[in-house]
Amino acid sequence: MNTLGDYLLKAKSRNIAFSDASYSFEQQQEILQRAIDQLPEKRRQVYLLSTEEELSLDEIAARMNISRYMVKKQLYAARDAIKEYMTIHLGLMVLICNLALMASAS
Repeated sequence: MNTLGDYLLKAKSRNIAFSDASYSFEQQQEILQRAIDQLPEKRRQVYLLSTEEELSLDEIAARMNISRYMVKKQLYAARDAIKEYMTIHLGLMVLICNLALMASAS
């Protein structure tokens, strides 16, 4: 599953301009990083192993010595927390733009 950061990169590469009232790509990336940084340590580690190292649930479970179920639970919780943080800090307009990008990428 792609992260919001992936969609932001696609938006930038397609030269999709966000309104002046919105945030720049770099500001959005900073907010995304702050959302990740605020995750509890284990949850952050699971999330980063999944998104940055692109490890499978089984690979993450083996590396962290936890069950596959716990990896999945932590990953979903991380994504939910990041979505909530991004919603609060970016506002509805940017999320609508990103949803449009997601729909066009399908």
